[in-house]
Amino acid sequence: MVSLLVRGLPRGVYVLQAGLVINAFGNGAANPFMLLYLHEVRGIPLAVAGIASGVGAGAGLGASLAAGSLADRVGGRAIMDLIQDINERTTVTILLVTHDPVLAAYAKRVLRLVDGKLQQEMSLGDEFDDAAEGVG
Repeated sequence: MVSLLVRGLPRGVYVLQAGLVINAFGNGAANPFMLLYLHEVRGIPLAVAGIASGVGAGAGLGASLAAGSLADRVGGRAIMDLIQDINERTTVTILLVTHDPVLAAYAKRVLRLVDGKLQQEMSLGDEFDDAAEGVG
């Protein structure tokens, strides 16, 4: 049997995993209420609301399984280039939380938070593209 607890990892890894478990529990507890809201307030049939909820959960599961494998195979630079391409083609806003200035260099706008408060806001231009060369 595979051990669920891998020994020797930093404490932060265990804290993150615990947070993910709590988040999953919260999502599971909230989904029935989402279905009731969609049915009772928005008038969507329960079957359709259930399918929409299942498709969303399935997409999240598939994406999370694919993302780890993809990052391991192609590297961080290729993933960031893909995210940047999606952003430029679709004008979808991408929120990236990082402590790595090299990854932050991909952004057009950087908000620096310290102790939960906005400390600095920067608009990055093309001159920062060279910093992204260090990814992957």
